[in-house]
Amino acid sequence: MKTRLLMITLVASSMLIPQAWGADLKTAENLYDFDKSFSLYEKQVRYNIPYSISNGMIDDMILFCEHGSLLIDVSSQSESDMSLKIELPRSMLDPKTDDGDGRFFVLRDGDEIDYEEIPYQDYRRLLMSFPHDTREIEIIHAFILAVKPPMCKVVDNPPYSSILPPLKQFKSGVSTDEIRCKDGLTMLLTPKDSRPVCVTGDTAEKLIPRSWGILVSRG
Repeated sequence: MKTRLLMITLVASSMLIPQAWGADLKTAENLYDFDKSFSLYEKQVRYNIPYSISNGMIDDMILFCEHGSLLIDVSSQSESDMSLKIELPRSMLDPKTDDGDGRFFVLRDGDEIDYEEIPYQDYRRLLMSFPHDTREIEIIHAFILAVKPPMCKVVDNPPYSSILPPLKQFKSGVSTDEIRCKDGLTMLLTPKDSRPVCVTGDTAEKLIPRSWGILVSRG
């Protein structure tokens, strides 16, 4: 896979592309509408990317949260054009303007291409076609340089995004003060090896006095 990363950063609000499709947000459809899904892991969270592709296949995806870019490696299975339908969780990439949803920039081997979009409450569905010799598709979240929106938010919203178990977060390099538990759970550290665990509030109240768990200060 190419490691090149293209970042498009807009420096003036007048350059923002307004929402052009004019559709109201739709409710989620069944995930079985798609052939496959791809899991992307970003420290505290796993994003699930449903997709369908015709006349080709997706070989890999890489998410660049800091720059707001999703890189997709594709390969053809025939001489016909490939067609891709993909859903991006809003908690992962979700460009905005003052009027609502902004548009993505989509590049095919470095050249910008057109696409269609259907906005939903929790995700954004993109549809596009490209020639059979395409090797790379890049979907870019554009933003104003001085007002960078949050990207790759840690949100537990299955099936599109799920907070990882605390031990997986810890092993991925997340510091203990940044480990996130699912809503309603409290993080403790085991006194023996400082292993992070997420338990209910009632359980935490019982474990802490028994010196089994250490409450983590969030500052």
